[in-house]
This record gives sequence, structure tokens and C-alpha cells, in this order.
Amino acid sequence: MTPSYQVPLFNGGTEENLEKFDKFLNELKYKSADKRKMVGGIYVIKNKDNLLFFDVGEPPEKIFSKTYQSGPLSFEYYHSKKKIITNCGYGSNFSSKSKLLSRLTSAHSTLTLDDTSVTSFEKSELINKTFGTSIKNKFKISDLDFVENIEEMSLVASHNGYEKKFGCIHKRKISINKESNELVGVDNLIKKEDGKPIKFALRFHLYPGLTAIKTMSGNSVLIRLTKNRSLLFFVKDEKVLLEKSIFLGGNKILTNTCITISGILVNKNKTIHWEIKKRIE
Repeated sequence: MTPSYQVPLFNGGTEENLEKFDKFLNELKYKSADKRKMVGGIYVIKNKDNLLFFDVGEPPEKIFSKTYQSGPLSFEYYHSKKKIITNCGYGSNFSSKSKLLSRLTSAHSTLTLDDTSVTSFEKSELINKTFGTSIKNKFKISDLDFVENIEEMSLVASHNGYEKKFGCIHKRKISINKESNELVGVDNLIKKEDGKPIKFALRFHLYPGLTAIKTMSGNSVLIRLTKNRSLLFFVKDEKVLLEKSIFLGGNKILTNTCITISGILVNKNKTIHWEIKKRIE
């Protein structure tokens, strides 16, 4: 559960308030014996003011994929109990079109190649009538590893969802630096062989209401939390774009801002380093 008594926005999640349910469990003095860091394919990392939800799960069987959203290695990030990076949420409160849009990989804070989704969805009306809008193809998660030491807490994972079409593996590592309290990410785009150039885009959807300002350097964005508090999103040796996005996780459609790192993948491999840290006033 998030600091705002909601579920993180993966695979059908919406901003339904669970505060009463949490209060009910507390009154019963219920304590879970389950101390796992990963539940339902979502890995949870927490340290001081930072809380991270990281999707390292594989897609379910077709019969159970009615609300599956194609966002492998996407994440949601909280700082000081305030949501910073989000997914767009499942558009079940609006229309069938909004639900379809919210299932696309571009609706998540992760990687897309050539503006496609990692998984595709059934177009057969008969199958969809029987199972709901189910998925057609699957992918595998590998290299999953969690490390904690005196310096950091880090999680790394890879997926092969783009391997068949583009010959590319996406490997992502996200760390929380215990000393500096920074969120540090490394995205590796591993291309098995040179060939046709591939357009890539890494998206970081900001939670609605946050103000984002691109800095003069072109490789960083100031994220304003309050009048006197802000964070800095920084990427090494790349440029960032600020794009408009929509948020479908609540009771009405909201607009928000998306930080995007994009380019053309030509060589075999590409590594992108980014971080979110406190701005020094």
C-alpha cells in the first residue's frame, strides 16, 4: 500500500482509497507474517524518504490477462510520501478506449521501441468476448537481483519482450543511495546485432499537479514539489523533452507532464544513466 492508502498503478490498479480498510486491520491488530519484498510481480524498496515500486513480473496466462497492462520494468516513485513518478493508471472509470490506451507500454514509466508495446492484444471479438481484452504474446524476465549494502539498495532485471521484433533486450537497474538519498537509474538497451536503426523512448510520467521546468542545459528538469521544495531529474549525455500526458488512475481524466529521453539506437548497445535528487537551493 502506498503512503496515500492506495495501490500502486500496475495491472488494473486505480486510485481507490483503502484508508478505511487499513484502519479496520489496525483495529483488529492484524499483522502480516509475509515479509516478502515482492508481491504479484511488484518489488518494493524503501529507505528513509524514498519508496519505490518496480514491476519485475511476467504477463499472466491469456485467460487471466483481462486487466494486464504492458509495462515491464516500469516503476512508481515516492519521495517524502509524495508521489513523483507514476504510471498512467487503468482507465476503467471512463471508456473502453481509455482502458486500451492505459494498457499500452507508453502509458508506463519505462522503455518503448518504435512506439510499440511490449505485448500486443487480441483483436478477435470472439476471444475478447470470452476472456476480455486478452494479450497475444508473452515475454520473460531474467537477471533479477536485489542487492543491499552500506551504500545502496538496488534492484536489476531484464526482459526480452523486444527481442523477437527488434533483436533488443532491455535491462534496468534502479538504486537508492543511502547516503545522498538519491534515486539512480541505469537503462541498458542491448542490441544483438547492428541493423535497422530503432527509435527508443524512456518515459517518466510525473504525477498530476507537479510542475516541471526544463533547465538551460537541456539534460535536466526541475520538479517543483512545493513553493520551497524541489527535485532535479538529471540524465547523463542525453537531452530531455517535456511532453503532455494523461492520467487515467482517478475518477476523472487529468493532464500531466512526461519527462522523455528519446533517440535512435544504431550501435549494438546503449546505456542511459539518470537520477532524481534533491535540488540544492
